[in-house]
Amino acid sequence: MDILKLRYFLVVARCQNMTKAAEALHVAQPAISQAIKKLDDELGVKLFDRVGRNIRLSETGKLFYTEIEPLVKALDDIPQKLADKVGLENKTVRVNILASHELMTDIVSEFKREHLDASFHISQNEEDENWDIRISSVFDKDYSGHEETVLSEEIFVAVPVDSHLCDLQNITFEDIRHAGFISLERNRQFSTMMASHCLSAGFEPLIVYEGESPDMVAKLVGAGVGLAFWPEYSWGKLHDDRVKLIRVEEGACRWNLYLARKDQMGKTEMKDEFYDFAVNYIHGLPAR
Repeated sequence: MDILKLRYFLVVARCQNMTKAAEALHVAQPAISQAIKKLDDELGVKLFDRVGRNIRLSETGKLFYTEIEPLVKALDDIPQKLADKVGLENKTVRVNILASHELMTDIVSEFKREHLDASFHISQNEEDENWDIRISSVFDKDYSGHEETVLSEEIFVAVPVDSHLCDLQNITFEDIRHAGFISLERNRQFSTMMASHCLSAGFEPLIVYEGESPDMVAKLVGAGVGLAFWPEYSWGKLHDDRVKLIRVEEGACRWNLYLARKDQMGKTEMKDEFYDFAVNYIHGLPAR
């Protein structure tokens, strides 16, 4: 039982006339008749009853039609489904955000406004290798693809406005070595980097609370729970007027952001456009 005979059967069933079916299929009528006879023989049943010059489905033929029609339609739909999948894949950008989550979220949102057909798959997993573009604060010396420094970002200290530190123009690590700190989760690259800066200055930061987001960090600092390190761009604008950002003396506290592109995953125009958009967006950030 091949697909061609099944197609012939479906058209004959709809037309209820061999001649009309042959015309619809642009096939000689004897070929249609022979195909239907072979189906009858293979199945051991009569699929059509003759009614004058026309034919109609037998009861068995009706059952066969009910079973076969959706299967043939599903087969016919496969090429379009595959084309749709390829089209969607070509417009999907997989972004692995290991640092600067808020900044990258803004970039994705802005890009999506200009490219309504773009689709994103966002991950935040250092073990995930299924990405097209990755942003990180750690330069991957073992990565063989394209990776560039897109931002060297100054880190400020966020203090409550009623703190004795608020009057300082610049702050030193010595000024804050005994303070309690609000931090993001310890597994975040930013938290790891800030702990490293403190250790280099000769002390281990006392983490009094780990917040889930920069907004939570700001609220806790404003409430006087502790201090926090605050990146110049990555966390966006500080909206809490109970908090002031103070520069670390001599710009001693910075981190770099690296944007990587995994060319070997099969570049598409959408991936290229997003990468260039992200680079230009970051380079265009205004100085604080």
